[in-house]
Amino acid sequence: MSDFYYDVRDVTERFKKWAQNNAILDGDFAVIDGLIQRHYDERGRLFDEMLDTLKRDGDLTSRWQSVCDKGLALNDRLNSAIASKVPDGFRGLGMSDFYEGEKKIWQENRRGTIATIAEIVSDIAKNDEALTKQLEEELKKAREEGRVADELARTTFGEARETIRALTIEAATKGASAAISLIPWVGKALAPKATQLVEILTGGSAKTRELAKRKRAYKDVLISNYDKIEKVREAMNDDNIRNSCQKGSEFAASLKGIGSNGDYKATDWETFSKACSDSLRNRAEPAIQKAKYLFQTVRPAYIEGITGAFATLCSDQSSLDSFKGQLNDDTQKLLDEFSKDTGVINLLHESDPKKSAQVALKKIQDDVTQAIKTLKDAIREAEEAMKK
Repeated sequence: MSDFYYDVRDVTERFKKWAQNNAILDGDFAVIDGLIQRHYDERGRLFDEMLDTLKRDGDLTSRWQSVCDKGLALNDRLNSAIASKVPDGFRGLGMSDFYEGEKKIWQENRRGTIATIAEIVSDIAKNDEALTKQLEEELKKAREEGRVADELARTTFGEARETIRALTIEAATKGASAAISLIPWVGKALAPKATQLVEILTGGSAKTRELAKRKRAYKDVLISNYDKIEKVREAMNDDNIRNSCQKGSEFAASLKGIGSNGDYKATDWETFSKACSDSLRNRAEPAIQKAKYLFQTVRPAYIEGITGAFATLCSDQSSLDSFKGQLNDDTQKLLDEFSKDTGVINLLHESDPKKSAQVALKKIQDDVTQAIKTLKDAIREAEEAMKK
């Protein structure tokens, strides 16, 4: 038995009482009684169809309105059929309250508020799910790129330090500590390592700029995606879903009051409103969980990425600071060795070999100093680019 039979049962009882006090043929009584029973069956199916609509994913409002059109037609059809046996139909039976009450409810329900809200909740869930999937995929890709960037930076900076230290050793062993007769040839002795260092530092500068460019591009993606989250945050959060469902439930609950009058209590519409509320609540729960995951898990992960791993050239700022400090120390040690070599050369008697040694060492020192400066500039520019 359908859950929606109380109102029509009351109609049947009222019709029987009317027949006890009014003249009506047995055949007409049977016809009207049968019409009311069929109305009960068809009306119950319409209630079930509306509730079934709330379980669907799409096109809810149009389906809902179509059912309400059927409800209005069903109500008019019963009234007309009764009128063929009893003048004025329900009015003639003294039950215009049922006919008019049902008509008002079906007309109000046709606004589709309940179905529209169910569709909105469904759309929010779909949008949350699609957006979450996209955001997580792009966040994963950015994190992978960040790890690649960290490894590339570690390799690049490590190679630069290693080569500087190697040249420092060369400057120490083939410069001031070398035999006097070999000092004029210090430039030639240091040239291969110096050339290698300049090449590595120059390459490291280019890699650093490219690294910053790539990492900045991924940071821009993160910022853009975070902006997307913020733009939909008000419309698609869990509170909005709850509030929407509450409005749908309140509208459903109002239907009983809209139509009930006289002896017509619209009892079935009260049962219907509770079923609608349950359906909306069931639909809302998974949507709320998806919204929570988007705003309470994915959103913080983006904030962490933007302010953490993608805030600087290296994911760990302390690692970059450590390298810069070590680079300064290594550079100073190298320059100290160059200074010692220059001092020893300056002690030599004036001669062409002395002048050649001074020129060669000066060129090596200038080239290396400029290459180190270029690398430091590249790191500084990269840090500035990441902070914007």
